[in-house]
Amino acid sequence: MPDKKVHSFLTQQALNLQQCDFGDCKNLINEYSSYPDFYFSERYSELEKYIYFLDNIQFHYLPDTPYNELYRYWKMGTDGGFLSKPFVNENFRHAEAGFTFYFTETVKNFSAGKSEEARKYLGCLLHMLQDSTFGFHTLEGAGGTDGFFLDRITGVSPSPSYILAGISPDYTMPCPEYEPEILGNSIAEAVMMLYGSYCKYSESSRKAAFKYVMCKLGYIDEDSRSLVKIMHDNAVKICADVIKTAIHLANGKKAIRTNICKLQQLEPYQFPFGGFGAYRFVSFMRDCAVNQAKEKIPLELNGRKIADGISFGSHFKGNLCYKIAPETFRNFSAAIGMHSAFPPNGQVEIQWLNNGQVVEKFTLTEPNPVHHLKINNPEGIFGLNFSAAPSCGIIVIGEPHFEYAD
Repeated sequence: MPDKKVHSFLTQQALNLQQCDFGDCKNLINEYSSYPDFYFSERYSELEKYIYFLDNIQFHYLPDTPYNELYRYWKMGTDGGFLSKPFVNENFRHAEAGFTFYFTETVKNFSAGKSEEARKYLGCLLHMLQDSTFGFHTLEGAGGTDGFFLDRITGVSPSPSYILAGISPDYTMPCPEYEPEILGNSIAEAVMMLYGSYCKYSESSRKAAFKYVMCKLGYIDEDSRSLVKIMHDNAVKICADVIKTAIHLANGKKAIRTNICKLQQLEPYQFPFGGFGAYRFVSFMRDCAVNQAKEKIPLELNGRKIADGISFGSHFKGNLCYKIAPETFRNFSAAIGMHSAFPPNGQVEIQWLNNGQVVEKFTLTEPNPVHHLKINNPEGIFGLNFSAAPSCGIIVIGEPHFEYAD
């Protein structure tokens, strides 16, 4: 778990990547980026307004994603299996609410010329992201578990939690070679894109943290400094993006769009788990599929290789749903079908949702394995529900691209 010195260093590194004058950030670096920790002191009443709570849970260490609801809790009926307990992604719910709160307060105060007040809210958001991508707390959150899980399954001394809590960067460590990105032209878009980044970077850091523990315990031979550098770079990059985005939104300017947004860049809040073949223990895959031998293979529809997209195994009923920021995209297009290497044994019924409403229904079968989709003004709850026989095949969403509205 990063201490004050680590939070200050990571914040300074993120500011070093900015190409514009961000003003006097001394307090942001040395104090505000540690506000969520200072809250647990006699200063709590002073800091209360800057600390966001949802369901009495502080936006600091977010709830984990409950994967067990997707693979353990099923019930059988006349039309096959279905989840007996509704899946609720508490991590997404808390992240979306907290990201929205901190972006809103930061941008509002910067826009009003209250830069120091804005930096206080910004520091709290940076702190949470740094905790999620550096050290002990990388084990938690989106796709994670509690931080003491490794202690329980190893029983070694020093404990994995002790090892991870003691990680600190080399303070001569250089910034990553990285140009910060603007996450969106609206707060809602920035929140949507930040959730995808948060999941991506925390997953990368979690893998590095696990290897770091295994290295320190002598189970693997790897350069521990390079693993710390992965976590450092992840924390610095995501924080640099947030800083640049906050200033961009406060200035009220629109970023020029020159490209599409791929569905794979976003993170779903509902996703399938388990299914055909090797997908029994896999959720969804980006830009590849998995064969029976659990080897990665290219995406393929009707014998045509697909450059990018998503794959997942069909199994009874499932969902792949996203929360799309309003007025961000003009349209969405994709080819949806069954992977050519695994002809469907039966059929898959699909309902496609836009803004929470079913806008298309279609059936994938061996004679008709592909459906082409184009949806205007995608927003809100967006994605698909499917119903299939068990082990029916691999569903591919090929070249799923959003076109920006501006």
